[in-house]
Amino acid sequence: MISRRTALQLGVTAASLGYTARAQDAPQPAVRPHVELDGGRAVTPDFGEIDPRTGQQKGYIVLAPDERAKGLVRPVRTVYTHLRCGTDTTMSRDIAETFARDPHFYRSTFCIHEKAQFPLSEFVWKGTALPLGS
Repeated sequence: MISRRTALQLGVTAASLGYTARAQDAPQPAVRPHVELDGGRAVTPDFGEIDPRTGQQKGYIVLAPDERAKGLVRPVRTVYTHLRCGTDTTMSRDIAETFARDPHFYRSTFCIHEKAQFPLSEFVWKGTALPLGS
């Protein structure tokens, strides 16, 4: 399990990883979803390291197949548009299914043109006016 701080830095909401706030604001495990890295890989401590050539992390946390199999609450969409630059980015199927299962799982996403992460509010699903995370 990654720390609450690491989750927030990488754009994954602490609540999506099973943390809840307590009076002293210490992480309190709740029912934690089963997570892994995209492509079915185990979460490693260095998954958030950035490749300077691409701007992307070594890996992205996704809900594991058993979690995604519990049912999707949104359609699976794989292409989104960055409103700032107009570029479309395509995400992997497991990331797309994580968005469809839990639209609030992530707080930011990657723009392939700008090679950086930005808040979800800067993106819409391709061909719609629907912001990511809604």
